[in-house]
Amino acid sequence: MRQQIARRVRVFFSPRIVAANLLCVVIAAFSATHAFAQQAPAVDDARIEAAATNLRNSNGSFACSLYNSAKGFPKTDESVVGNSRVKIKDRHATCIFNNMKPGSYAVVVMHDENDNGKMDYNFLGIPIEGYGFSNGATATFGPPSFDAAKFRYDGGVLKIPIPLKY
Repeated sequence: MRQQIARRVRVFFSPRIVAANLLCVVIAAFSATHAFAQQAPAVDDARIEAAATNLRNSNGSFACSLYNSAKGFPKTDESVVGNSRVKIKDRHATCIFNNMKPGSYAVVVMHDENDNGKMDYNFLGIPIEGYGFSNGATATFGPPSFDAAKFRYDGGVLKIPIPLKY
């Protein structure tokens, strides 16, 4: 009995589980602290469009946060310059950030399948809803750095594909 409990504790506190929990807390924090709304297209076409590339279904909504620096990425909203939450239609969703100035940015996204406004986890603390980062950055023992997720925006319309991990 004692060995079973010790094994469960080791599994629960393994680096992979701790990293997954940290990433989930970060995603839940930004999705719970921001009011998401789809923005109307800009007249001058200075926008960034973050499109999900592999939604597994059309349930719920697709939430995005746009950062302009490494300060707080992705743990706090310190450098968030835009948020968007859109409905999913036919397994497609795109967050639009209008009136953008040229610069370096990074996007964090979440597929909120049950539309409850937060990331949901399984009994081990691993996310059961999709999440992703711009530039194809991956979460390994914690969220990726801003540098791994950043991209350059020089004006006009920039379409960024975001692969989600489930």
